[in-house]
Amino acid sequence: MSKKGISVQFKTIVVVSALLLTGTLANAPSDPYPSRPIELIVGYPAGGASDVTVRAVANKMGKTQAS
Repeated sequence: MSKKGISVQFKTIVVVSALLLTGTLANAPSDPYPSRPIELIVGYPAGGASDVTVRAVANKMGKTQAS
């Protein structure tokens, strides 16, 4: 095969792949994210700096996800 033939074949494969991928993405389900509650696990005792920080972050995330 000539160099031009390989180039045209490569372009054809790229275009067909892109079209197939686009069709697949268009049919993707549009479920809201997250579809179930998020669980944050803190490996330190309650009342510590990590616990307070994670509770503040979780509170902010809850307000963001609720809207």
